[in-house]
Amino acid sequence: MRYPHLTWAIDRRGLLQYQAAALIRMNESKFSKCLHGRAEFSAEERAKLAELFALPADWLFAEITPPVNEELQDRAFAPVSA
Repeated sequence: MRYPHLTWAIDRRGLLQYQAAALIRMNESKFSKCLHGRAEFSAEERAKLAELFALPADWLFAEITPPVNEELQDRAFAPVSA
């Protein structure tokens, strides 16, 4: 899921994805592709969703990245000893 905040907002309103898409007059298939990162929401679509949910677009479309754990990363790339 590329936009977990948007997914949360859809859920919180008690909507299904296709219902959110319909409310902003967007094709359901394109909406799903955008939500999962296989396509991009246009600036207009982002603005409509921000208005629909009364939330800042920057927050709705923030991409979440996990923190880097250097200790685990070092182990993952360490040579394997016999």
